[in-house]
Amino acid sequence: MELDEFVKKHHWYTSFWADVAWALLGALALLFIFGSQYATGEIGLSANMENALLIGPKDSIIINFNHPMVPAEVEKNISINPDAEVQFSWENNYQKIKIKPVHHFNSGANYAIEIKPQSAFSISRLIEREADPANFSFSVSEMPKVVSIAPVSGEPNAKIDSNVVVKFDKSTVGYDINFVVEPFDDFGFESNNEKKTFTILTGGKLAHSKDYAVSVREAVSDQKNDGKKLPEVFRANFKTESEPVIVPDPAPNTVASAVPNEAEKAKIAEGKYIDINLAKQNLSIFENGKSLGTYRVSTGKRGMATPAGTFKVMSKTGRAYSKKYNLYMPFWMQFTGAGHGIHELPEWKSGYKEGANHLGTPVSHGCVRLGVGPAKTVYNWSDVGTPVVIHY
Repeated sequence: MELDEFVKKHHWYTSFWADVAWALLGALALLFIFGSQYATGEIGLSANMENALLIGPKDSIIINFNHPMVPAEVEKNISINPDAEVQFSWENNYQKIKIKPVHHFNSGANYAIEIKPQSAFSISRLIEREADPANFSFSVSEMPKVVSIAPVSGEPNAKIDSNVVVKFDKSTVGYDINFVVEPFDDFGFESNNEKKTFTILTGGKLAHSKDYAVSVREAVSDQKNDGKKLPEVFRANFKTESEPVIVPDPAPNTVASAVPNEAEKAKIAEGKYIDINLAKQNLSIFENGKSLGTYRVSTGKRGMATPAGTFKVMSKTGRAYSKKYNLYMPFWMQFTGAGHGIHELPEWKSGYKEGANHLGTPVSHGCVRLGVGPAKTVYNWSDVGTPVVIHY
């Protein structure tokens, strides 16, 4: 058979199979192109964020897609604002992506994530129509905040055996916490199970009359953190109490501030009454005209003088407290409506007590101060209604 005749007889045959081959190649190309567009989201991208809108600084963001994706194409088209160093991992046949911070997201910050469905070969580019991106947003929780500290900042008379107690508004799990007490470094600290309350253990080694500063430092937990270089988030200051003046309790009838042979002449012949001589700074107690004891006192200083006149004991309280002067007044006996009273040497919350050396000198704010021992004696002896005569 001649060649020309053979070609003519089989031309229809070779042409048919060539067309079939080209059709198959075209179909495969279309499948590849549309599959690529589908897998990168250019055709019907749908996704949702699995997390809550508020996360912890080291939590991952989890995004679910409606079909398997091409990881490399998705990852290179993810943008995070503000910038964050992250790493990706995939699950569920490339339908779930976890976006984890390399270190941590910034506490208190708001973030936006955009995923552009764009592949290397893009139909949307050819037709000049960009596919809509998927957008997500989330916020990062604030760092735990200090809500209280004891001793309170500004405390002028903290006890030298005080431990420092710091309380946060929420658990500090996941955060590095450090405390610096200046000028004191010989301490440890402990916390409760929730790590909301921390106690700095001073071991009773604070010094008298000394200023201290407490610095609270905090950062999201990281192996690279240096405790001493953590950012300071709270600071407080306090001063310890002065070294107390110890006044021994005198034995009955041998009171150090008793004044022998200086009793006034009784001004009330019957019953009990209290006699106070402002000039001599003495207080005497009488019953039926007989003196039962005379004691040194300290009355009001110039400008705040103790009033003269005849009064009576209006009320009695074993340990009264003055909000105005922020001190305690043991064995309190009020004798005027203006708030004047007879009481033992005052003492402050720290335990510091007014010295007995002031007895005999007018230094009070108008009250009549008695020493330790006499104050209790006069308090136990007198009754509500007992007359009080004050004179020069």
